[in-house]
Amino acid sequence: MSAYDQHFLMSTEEAMAYAVSYLKYFPADAALECREIGDGNINYVFRVSDKATGRSLVIKQADVLLRSSGRRLDTRHSRIEAQILAYYGRTAPEYVPALYDYNEAMCAIAMEDISAYRTSPYIHGVNGIGEYQMPEHHREALSPLPAWDLAYEKIMACPEKVTYVALGSLTNVANLFCKHPDVKPRLDKVVYMGCELRGNVAGSQCASVNIFHDPDAAKYAIEGGVPFHICTSSQVTDHVKVTMRELEARFGGDDWRDRMILELFRYYFGTTGGYDDPVEPRVSLHDPSTVMYLIEPQYFTGRRCYCGIETAGIETYGYSLIDIYNLEERPESEFNIVLVGLREDTISALQKATMGGLEAAIHQTC
Repeated sequence: MSAYDQHFLMSTEEAMAYAVSYLKYFPADAALECREIGDGNINYVFRVSDKATGRSLVIKQADVLLRSSGRRLDTRHSRIEAQILAYYGRTAPEYVPALYDYNEAMCAIAMEDISAYRTSPYIHGVNGIGEYQMPEHHREALSPLPAWDLAYEKIMACPEKVTYVALGSLTNVANLFCKHPDVKPRLDKVVYMGCELRGNVAGSQCASVNIFHDPDAAKYAIEGGVPFHICTSSQVTDHVKVTMRELEARFGGDDWRDRMILELFRYYFGTTGGYDDPVEPRVSLHDPSTVMYLIEPQYFTGRRCYCGIETAGIETYGYSLIDIYNLEERPESEFNIVLVGLREDTISALQKATMGGLEAAIHQTC
């Protein structure tokens, strides 16, 4: 009788043992590491890798109890997921991770590790800040309200028009517009880090990652009547970079907020390939440089044009059509975005200002 003929919830140590003794994916003497990379309520997802070779796989296990409440849970969904993976592995293998094994007793799926595709949880960590654990008093929710309802409450209470800055998918913005359309006249604009003039990232050949997470929401929001000022990576955020040496010089103090920034960026350097440059490793300051468009507008340019989001085609799902030259000959009244650019002679000054802005923001808000 195998140790894996009866269900038990695996720990990270047990997941490594499972990968060796049951799956036989690694040799017995391999130096393994394992971390839980899922944050769901039903499944536990482990990434097991060999420190020496980099070879890795993912184990996704369903438990018999709901993680949050301890309520009993039907585990048949795990078998159905494995069957679907097997089916698409035969019919469309380029679109799904390879299925290595399914253990029905353990409710455990072993599959190809697709971290190389650099999804958001891989780049930023499951918690969004490189797995850094905030001090206890910073972990409470700001409000019991959903994000769109809280945003509506805050915007409507403001006596002046508000600029909404969106640095991820546009799901919350779309919900805000859908559930509270009366908020639109109270918004001056939405400053958004997303869209692209060319196909580029994570999971899609033609959609920027922040659009790809929820293309339908992006389409609804961007075409919703509120002006969008869009900072793309190719036009703006990929040009504002920082080295680890510069970060250590500015955030090398004993303050916990400085340590947090350094830990976050060390994680980010590792997942984005920032360490790959042998001369001067550097990474892009995507989020901070987008915020700087509001704080230091003198470093930026802007061009009004039309942007649409493709949601019909499978291959082009999430594509952002930025008609920068107005090839469709639309009237200016249909231009719905300002495509933000950089003044090339001020990029160096913007990089320094962005670092200062990042430091001020962290120390003033945390």
